[in-house]
Amino acid sequence: MPDVTQPVERWADGEVHMDWARFQMRHLAPTDESFSALLDRLNIRGDKQFISPVEMKHLLVTAVSEMKDENFGHGLKPTPLGTVEMSFRVGFSGDTIGDALRLIRRFHRIIDVGRKCEVSSEGGKLLIKIIADGLSEDDAGSIELVFISMLVFALSAFCGRYLKADRLFTRSKLYAQKMPYNRDLGCAIAYANHTAVEYNLEILDYPKTATQFLSATTTAFRWAILVEKLNFPDSIDPGRLLTAAEVISTTEKLAALRNVDDRQKRRIFKSLNNNSERELKNGVKVTRAMILLSLTNHSIETIAEELDFADDRSFRRFLRKEIGKSPSEYREHAKEASAESIADLYSVLIDLADKLTPVDQN
Repeated sequence: MPDVTQPVERWADGEVHMDWARFQMRHLAPTDESFSALLDRLNIRGDKQFISPVEMKHLLVTAVSEMKDENFGHGLKPTPLGTVEMSFRVGFSGDTIGDALRLIRRFHRIIDVGRKCEVSSEGGKLLIKIIADGLSEDDAGSIELVFISMLVFALSAFCGRYLKADRLFTRSKLYAQKMPYNRDLGCAIAYANHTAVEYNLEILDYPKTATQFLSATTTAFRWAILVEKLNFPDSIDPGRLLTAAEVISTTEKLAALRNVDDRQKRRIFKSLNNNSERELKNGVKVTRAMILLSLTNHSIETIAEELDFADDRSFRRFLRKEIGKSPSEYREHAKEASAESIADLYSVLIDLADKLTPVDQN
């Protein structure tokens, strides 16, 4: 049972209160019995006061797919499947986050009048506001919160870096009362008369990465899973890891063209990347380790060998230095953080691991 004598510390983990999950699912499972049956079907324990954000995502995906309504019953009228993906595809045709937001705003004004995206600035802060037509304030807030999370993850994928928010505002009293912290966006929650996420204005100038996205929704969902599942330390920027191979390859090509020594090569690398080459390679290795520990049953010794460590002792020392946990401690943390029954949602990360550059221990 959760320790309700210290709710702030418990909630600050980013877990979702069961009352909020019950409210979100009320149109798909309107009674306590049907809600319990839904949890049983998805192998989510119904006796918990909190569920993980990943379990909440699984509930929402189930509601959307079974109701064929991207507002999962909370809107004044159903929103057809594919609307979110279409808006992201339109936005991804821009060159910067500012362009993407302008295109997404235009899309919703013309195509999806039930949801609007507004962007404003004041005092060096950027406010991205989502407005939805809901059956009630809490219904509207529930639509807005889900859509704003998807939008932020889409923009993170667009620019290749995790856009951790400064603050999240919600007009859902229920949500604000139950959770003071949103783990997806990495920020505190505040009650307001609107739903919005706050950033520094500089993100408008972040350019699109060279990565080609096959599906905007899949890309956004991958980011949501990546950040939630791996729980990156503040020192690791997951966006840079996605393009690690490209950065390293570009450095090698420039160094060869200029016929420079190792010292000048390091300077070239620094100009292309905020971290040193060693730091980036270590970040790649950490990410691959976290993925393998989270998603496979491989032994610590096998994973150490896959990551080209001399032995498992070297791997244990490396991981503890980088993230403060041993391989076995991190694996246990990952199991506690998400439901075993939806591990298949993370299989896409294996593809990501294959794309990351294998690196030497040194």
